[in-house]
Amino acid sequence: MVWFSNDYNHVRTPEAYVFFTLIGSTVIHRLLYELCYRYIAPLLPKQKEDKKDWFMLLSSYLVSTAHAFLSLALAVFVCIGETQFSDHSQSLIGKSFVTTVSIAWSLGYYFYDIQMVAKEYPKLGEYPVLVHHIMYILGALAIVFYDHGYFIMVLFNLTEASTPFVNVRWFLSETGLDAKFSLVYAVNGILMWLMFGVCRIYMCVWVFPAYLWIGQWLHLSRFPRFMICYALLLYAGISALNLFWYYKITMGLVKVVKGLLNKSGGSSGSASTSSGSSGNSSSISSGSRAAVGNSKKEQ
Repeated sequence: MVWFSNDYNHVRTPEAYVFFTLIGSTVIHRLLYELCYRYIAPLLPKQKEDKKDWFMLLSSYLVSTAHAFLSLALAVFVCIGETQFSDHSQSLIGKSFVTTVSIAWSLGYYFYDIQMVAKEYPKLGEYPVLVHHIMYILGALAIVFYDHGYFIMVLFNLTEASTPFVNVRWFLSETGLDAKFSLVYAVNGILMWLMFGVCRIYMCVWVFPAYLWIGQWLHLSRFPRFMICYALLLYAGISALNLFWYYKITMGLVKVVKGLLNKSGGSSGSASTSSGSSGNSSSISSGSRAAVGNSKKEQ
């Protein structure tokens, strides 16, 4: 049992409000999807001949954006307003009502979203989306049941800051508005690249391990062996996905910049910009869906 539990860290039953928040979040996100599908998506520009598929994509992106804003707001509140976490020694063992609710709320979103992706596969995302969602769910469940690492997971939710930029890019590309609002599209693309780099590459590849290893080794070494291996595997998987998506975003940005530089040559440059950005849009936007996906809207 030393692999799964010890005197310092063992599986606990979460508080009742954790389950209520998780279930409530799953139901609310599903209801929000239905609301967007029925009343909001029909008001937006139509891109596909298949109205059902287009409404489904739009609604899914809208729900993703709503989750990103709330998840990010809770994470910022914890980082700024929860003074107990200014002491780095609390980053693994500390918790609060807000950190717990934040993780349970995001967990509910990922439960909602993974069943949508699986049901409509591959329209709402392909295997990288499923892998990302599974890793987030497994990581959040481990935190909730082992009752450690809440602040680290809340820090991970800061990566949602890149999601709105990714979703705006997808919408402009898919509706053909990228040509009409080329300046907005270009600025949003640059901001998306910057935000993704800061929030998902810098945060995941450097800040998380630095936070864990610098001054946290004493607590981390007391974890059951399973949890240590489990955390390392999840960290490696999430980092690999983020690096893959950042590469796709960078290649898309390079194509857009080349198109803008060639724009003075005529409409061919504009066409190159549109096709280059659109070709990468689906994989880019889905990568950020998740908290962080590959073909739909990121963590």
